[in-house]
Amino acid sequence: MAPGFDGDSYLIFFQAFILPVVMVVNFFRNRTPKPKLTDTQQAWREDQKPAGRQ
Repeated sequence: MAPGFDGDSYLIFFQAFILPVVMVVNFFRNRTPKPKLTDTQQAWREDQKPAGRQ
């Protein structure tokens, strides 16, 4: 029998394993610089936004 194990059960929260993976993915996603938009591209994106959102 393993030391420290009395036959009881343990509750494992899977979020404890998922959170570090999400944090690493976000770290690398935010590391890459966003491409700079030209004035024409910025104007086109502003024109494409729905009327209610700004």
